[in-house]
Amino acid sequence: MGPDAPRVEAQLVIAILGAGTMGAGIAQVALQHGYDVVLYDVAEPGLAKGRAGIEKQLARLVEKGKLDGDARDAALARFTTTTDLHALVAADLVIEAAPESLAVKQDLFRFLDEACRPDAVLASNTSSLSITAIAACARHPERVIGLHFFNPAPLMALVEVIAAQQSGAAALETGRQFALALGKTPVMCQDTPGFIVNRVARSFYGEALKLAGEGAPMPAIDACMRAGGFRMGPFELMDLIGIDVNFAVTQAVYGAFFGDSRFRPHPIQQRMVAAGRLGQKSGQGFYAYPAGPTPATPMPHGDPQRLVLVGAPADLATWASRLAHHDLILIDATHLPTGSLVPDLAGVLAGFEVTPGALAWLAERVPALMTTDLTRTAAAHAKLHRKPVCVVGHQDVAFAGEGLRPAVGGFYEVPDQLGLVFPRILAMLVNEAYFALGEGVASEADIDRALCLGANYPHGPLAWGSKLGLARVVALLDALRHTLGEERYRAAPLLRQRVETFQDAPAVVTA
Repeated sequence: MGPDAPRVEAQLVIAILGAGTMGAGIAQVALQHGYDVVLYDVAEPGLAKGRAGIEKQLARLVEKGKLDGDARDAALARFTTTTDLHALVAADLVIEAAPESLAVKQDLFRFLDEACRPDAVLASNTSSLSITAIAACARHPERVIGLHFFNPAPLMALVEVIAAQQSGAAALETGRQFALALGKTPVMCQDTPGFIVNRVARSFYGEALKLAGEGAPMPAIDACMRAGGFRMGPFELMDLIGIDVNFAVTQAVYGAFFGDSRFRPHPIQQRMVAAGRLGQKSGQGFYAYPAGPTPATPMPHGDPQRLVLVGAPADLATWASRLAHHDLILIDATHLPTGSLVPDLAGVLAGFEVTPGALAWLAERVPALMTTDLTRTAAAHAKLHRKPVCVVGHQDVAFAGEGLRPAVGGFYEVPDQLGLVFPRILAMLVNEAYFALGEGVASEADIDRALCLGANYPHGPLAWGSKLGLARVVALLDALRHTLGEERYRAAPLLRQRVETFQDAPAVVTA
């Protein structure tokens, strides 16, 4: 078989370097799908632990009826372990899952490049190091690729197939076909710091830490993100992953991007690591364990009030369903009535498409304003309109003045910070996805697929941004950049280009 032909037949030999959690997990999946597997580690105790873990997991699958006993026995018969690197040289595909040290990985790939067959594909499972730098030490770098599995490998569906500058098309196709043969979903990715998932997801953690540093309670941040569809909030997730692990990846990506402020680590995380508060594994992180986080409680619904909702018809329907316990008057923002409104209104919720002019019109007619315009804080709105104001996001709300809290029950109250919580974190995720897309890191479909499968996001950030409205994302980013004076909020060139090309940007941004 020539070097240009993909090789994914089950009889081929897969060699895996590293018997830790990732290496053993990849070995287990390959065994379950009919491959011969050689698992290497530097010392026998680590190797024995890896093998025992695989045998235990296969036994559990048999107990649950997901694997029959004969298949388990056949898989184990195809499984060998070794502490001798020379035992890997006959493999068709070698997957390195060694510790995250560039020097260690380069030494391994120098050996593999010299010792393995010329047509063998050499892959690294690194999550943060450059595949191009790893391939640079090989005499035949065209056969070096990245195959980034996600933890736990037997359960997570995503595999990032990463192309170094030197990677050949045949090697990349072999990696893609291998992932498909394992029942995984491969996404094709250029070699960039953090690849797709670990790059874009930096915003999920980084902006949450930024908000916490500005005074937002961590339980409220987590609650807002869960209420918006994420399975876990950023602080809960960092505790699960390990704050030290998350901090190390952030540092690696930040350094690889030469100190770009979009990826800057936060001192809060650094202090947690210095204090040994690493999350669930240390019994104390952002929350205490085993009890875990005490969830934030949404604001209770008060007595029904008369409210006017102003906005586009589709948006009015969405907000009307969330405020159905109130006496509602719905007004199309494009056909504002003349004259006065009912004088005893408790407040007005300005809908998604409301303009500053419409807000000014409302402020003249009602005693208080509820607005979804996120380009100003509640305090700034109150000063502008000389009325008590609350700013409502997707799941969160901030106040300047009293008397409006009962009208927005079911939301989480957060400090009066520009952009609130959910819209601000989501805008940063959308923005980073557009940076990656504009740089040709991956296709639009693969970026969204990667974040849904690799990070369990409810929607891909690019699709989510389109649903929200790209002009609104840019308006919020511009407001944050202007108000906070930080380049981390600069809009991705492709994102701004799409707004300028396909639509007129509104003057306000809403959740």
